[in-house]
Parts: sequence; structure tokens; C-alpha cells
Amino acid sequence: MPKVIKSNLGFSRNRVVLSDVLPYEVPPIFSNRFFYRFLNEYSIRYELEKGDSSAKIKWKNAFSTNDEKLVFETVIRLLFYSHDIKDRRNYTEEADQIFFLEIKNNKLQKIPFSFDIAHKEHQFRTLSIPHVFSQVQMVNFYEKYKDLIIYYSDKSSFSIRRPKSVAKSYFFKDKIHSKNKSNDTIVTIEEYEKEYETLKSYFTYERYSNVYKFFESYIYHRAEKKYNKLLKLDISKCFDSIYTHSISWAVLDKYEVKKDISSSKTFFAGQFDSLMQNLNFNETNGVIIGPEFSRIFAELILQKIDLNLSKKLSEKSLKKGIDYQVYRYVDDYFIFFNEDEHKNIIVKFLQLELKEYKLSFNNEKVDLYEKPIITETTIAKNKISNLMNSIKFHVEDVEQPPGDFIKKGEIFLNASKLIVEFKTILKESGANYKDVLNYALASLESKTEKILDIYLNIDNPKEKNIIQALIELVEFMFFIYSAAQRVSYTIKVSRIIQNIILFSNKNFKNKDLKHHLFKSISDNINIIFKNNRYDEHIHVETLYLLIALSELGRTYKLTEKNLADYFGFEKELGTSLAYKTNPRLKYFSVVCLMFYIKNFNDYSVIKRSIEKSILDKYTGLDQDYLCMSTELTLLLFDSLSCPFISQSTKGKLLTKYNISGPKFKADIIEFCMKENWFIKWTDFNLKKELESKKSLEVY
Repeated sequence: MPKVIKSNLGFSRNRVVLSDVLPYEVPPIFSNRFFYRFLNEYSIRYELEKGDSSAKIKWKNAFSTNDEKLVFETVIRLLFYSHDIKDRRNYTEEADQIFFLEIKNNKLQKIPFSFDIAHKEHQFRTLSIPHVFSQVQMVNFYEKYKDLIIYYSDKSSFSIRRPKSVAKSYFFKDKIHSKNKSNDTIVTIEEYEKEYETLKSYFTYERYSNVYKFFESYIYHRAEKKYNKLLKLDISKCFDSIYTHSISWAVLDKYEVKKDISSSKTFFAGQFDSLMQNLNFNETNGVIIGPEFSRIFAELILQKIDLNLSKKLSEKSLKKGIDYQVYRYVDDYFIFFNEDEHKNIIVKFLQLELKEYKLSFNNEKVDLYEKPIITETTIAKNKISNLMNSIKFHVEDVEQPPGDFIKKGEIFLNASKLIVEFKTILKESGANYKDVLNYALASLESKTEKILDIYLNIDNPKEKNIIQALIELVEFMFFIYSAAQRVSYTIKVSRIIQNIILFSNKNFKNKDLKHHLFKSISDNINIIFKNNRYDEHIHVETLYLLIALSELGRTYKLTEKNLADYFGFEKELGTSLAYKTNPRLKYFSVVCLMFYIKNFNDYSVIKRSIEKSILDKYTGLDQDYLCMSTELTLLLFDSLSCPFISQSTKGKLLTKYNISGPKFKADIIEFCMKENWFIKWTDFNLKKELESKKSLEVY
């Protein structure tokens, strides 16, 4: 087993962009690592002093010539603001070479990039990435107010997920001397900075980082012993319903805030309110969903609601820990009680307190359990565990004269039988696919790793036997996955696929047998593509599979026609040599598609259409919109750095931002191509990226 090591963290103010500003569900080729390096390398920071009419983006000069300075300044302008400051450069503190650009306060609003993921049956959830300008604002806010965030998160005894302290150390598995299944060394602590870039959170959290840990905890089981009944509730569309001004009501006092609104804006809560509005295009109804800072914002409000509820229950002579016990995980409530009268009082006052903050229960998700308190999901998980335990190698020590022993083993799986047993478990327990798939796929991932480990320790193993077993396992996996495709499930499926691919390429010698295994993976992914032809609402899930498919090799590449069909490209009338542009393509679809086709000649026709589609996204938009749009900013920098996009298209993109001059354009493009920005175009390691997703899920 790899050794678990504790490492102390140095403190970089910019670590916020690594841990707290992006949704978990972003595609594996997307990250903020390179943006984080950029901020650090040039000491870029956002500043807005009290009473200032302008904010500042500051940076440390690293260039010797005026031409280099101008190129870098233009990059800063494109990245953070992009309008109205061409000729208003400010150089200050020349001795230290600290430069800055001023940005008027009425130009702080940005439009986040929103994308949809599958959520419930026939429903989707909209997640958002804040603009990079908003991200550096958030860095400044965390640095200034981190202690107050912790203070106001420590008021409620009901909350079981809240910021407790700034993370000063983190844990990782020392795999420097361990080998993966393909016998290639995994170096995870080769460089401290790279390890730092997988930082999971800015704060440490009390008590549970994932809700499933609560269900397995001592305090949950103790409550089950003490109380006869459990009521589960959640807040209806919590993040969509939060009124940003209510943060001031929670931290200060609603009546006092309304008496002196202007004064409240200068304090911690008012600053948080303004920041959440600015990064969401000045919206006050609802906060963006996905980033950790939105959960922190909600937590501060819900802490106050918890306190108010606790006070009301005390006034009604209900004693916490005796008459009832309430636990809240983000926006989910778990209420343990014995007397229905007490439950009714708790629910009544909780409804009233939520209403004060413009929130309410989700009436479709109210579940009541009586002793023995066991949910349908728990029953199903227990049976799934037994099913997974049946998937195993049959290993025995066989004596070989003269007195030696060798390990022999075989594994026999039948996908059809596994599928029937899995469906039977759901039918008998009353659980739904979505309630158990995370657990089932995590168990299957662990089981796959164990099977591959055992295979390596068997003497003279039979390739045909293990490959057939893996084919059956793949068929079973895709069957259960196809019932409810979600990003978190897709990540686990992708990890299983990647483990099988790496292992097969290193250890299987029979090309025909390996082809059958890879074709099984390819065929199943193709079925999902055909069943999910481009739909802007449920697309990120299959983008993961597109990246995983590319790991199989060129033999299993999608045809250009199939790729065009899936992404909604239509042929130009009267020709087979061109596709119409598709302006509906969102940023993630564009970059994942370009990552997949690279410079392969087989995709030359659709590639031209993709580049035209990129340019079409900028057509007819004014400079104000270009400067506010997160999607267009991300797409601009990833297009400029992409080695697969033509120089001509890159030049035309810069023209959209009123940048002229062939030499100047070429210099900007050259600067942007020196590093990745948000997409890792080359030397991509899917296994590493998927592994970094572990332990990041909140639900």
C-alpha cells in the first residue's frame, strides 16, 4: 500500500483559483493550473481600496523592451478587461517595476460561462465558471476576509460541513516507488509545485467532506439508536433561490441593514454580496452553482437560519440532544425525533425561518423513516456489495514436483447474469439507479483494480480468460451507466476504462484478443454517442467519454461523419467537402472536439468548420460584451494557444478585439502559445487528471 504522507503548505494567495472557483464537473482537459502559474509568475493581483472609484490589476514587469511590455499589457487587457484602456496605461513604482491598469467600478460586472449537466430524469442543472477577472477578485476577497469566513461559519451546531480553518497541510499517497498496473512509475510528488496544484480545498472542513461519510459515521448511528424516527428534507433550488442581499441580514441584522443599506455595503457581508452580484452579471436573485465559494456563501446564510431555529425550539422547551437532533449538510436537513408533535414544531419553525430568507422546502423530497431506520439506498448498497464480492478470481496454489507451488487462477463473469441480479436488487429494495450508481461504479472500479492486481500475481495466466472477463465487466458497466448518465458516474466509468487500457497495452500480447476488448469499449461508447446526439443541456457527460475514446488509439477513432452527426454539424448543400458552421457549440464542446481531432487528416473538413464556428461566436458582438463574457475569454486564450488551430483563424480572432498589425498579432500569438492557458493541448495524462478528481465530490 502506498504510504500516506502529510505535507505542509506554503501560502500562495492564488491557491483560491485551484480549489474554490471551478465546478467539479469540468472536463478533464480543463483546469486552472496554468492560470494559477501565470498569476504567480507575474505577481498579478487585484486591488480595490475603500473609497476608490477604480479597481486595479497589478503585475510585476518581467520584460526588458517596450515591445514586450506592450504585448504583455495587451494580454492582460484581453484576459481581464479588454476594453477602453488601450491608451491609458499607468506605470507606477518604477523602481520595483510594478505596473497596473485601472478599471472603473461600473465595469466590474462579468457574465459567467454556464453549462448544463444531467441532474434528474428529463431535468438538467446549470453550473457556472466565473470570469478570470472575478476569480482574481475572489482571491483578493479570501485573502482579506478568510478569518471572518471561518468565524461566521462556526455559529451553528447543526451544520456538519463548514469551513473550520485555512488548510496548512494536505495528505497524499507516496507513489514514487510504487508501480501502476502498466508497470510505469507514477510520480506524484516529483515536484512540490505540481503537487500543490492538485490542492483540494482552501479551507479545512468540519465535519464531513461528503454526505456519504455522514451516513457511515458514529454520530449518525448514535442518533439512530437514540431516536425512533428520521425526517429528511432539503431546500428547494437553494442556490437558485438565494437572495444575495440576505448575506448581510445573516451576518449583521436584517432590520439594521435595511435602515442603513449604503453603510452595510462597505463591510464583509456587503463586499461578499457585491462580489457575488458582479460575477453573475449583477444578478441578486440566485448565486452561481458549482464553485465552492457559492457553498460558503450559502453556508453563512444557513448558519443564521440554524441559530434562529435553535432559539425558537428552545423557547418551545425542546431540548437538542434529548427531544430532537438536527444535522444539516449544505442544504440537506436530517431531523431525528421520537414524538410527532416535536417534529411538527421543528418543521413549522424551520419553514418560517427559511421564508425570512426567501427559501423553502422541496416538497418532492420529504422522506420519513421509522425504526429500524434504514433507507432503500442502504438496503440496495448492501446487496450491491454482495454482488461485487461475487466478482473475483478463483485462485489456488498448485503443487509442482519436486515440492514447488505455483499460483493458478481463472475468472468467469457473465454480463447478462450480473445485469439481471443488479435489476433485481433495485426492484427488491425500491431504490433508483441514481441513488446507487455512484456506489456501484466506485465498487466496480475497486474490483477491477483488484482483478488486474491478482492477474499479475498468477503464474502463467491465461490472457483469453482475463480478457473475456473484462469484456463482460465492460458490458455490465455500460448497462448500469446508461440508465442514468451523470458527470460523477462518467468520471468513474472513464477511470475504469483508462485502467483497462493502460493495463492491456502493457500486459496483453495477443493483439486479436486485445482488439476484442478495445472494440467492446469503443462500441459501447459509440452507442452512447448515437443515443445522445448533440444536446446542449446534457453534453459534458459524453465529452468525458470522447476523451477516453481517444486513449484507445487511432484504430477506434470515430469517423468524421459520426463526429459531425454527434456534434450537430450539417453538410453544406451541394457539396461533400464542407460542413455548415454550428454556432450552438459551447466552449467545452469546441475545445474537446478540437482536442480529439488534433491535426489528423481524417478530420480536415470538419476542422475547417470548427474554426469558422469559433469566429462566428464573436461576430456582431460589441467590445463591452466581449470584455464581460467568460466563455469568449476562455475560448480566445485556448484558441490562441492551441497548436491545432490555424494562424489565420488566430489572427482573425484578435481582429475581433480591435487588435491590428500582422507583427503585433504574431507577437501576441507567440506569447500565448508558450504555455497552456485552461486546456492542456499536449502531453495530456488522462489517468492523472481523473485521479485528481477523487475526493472532490461534495454529494
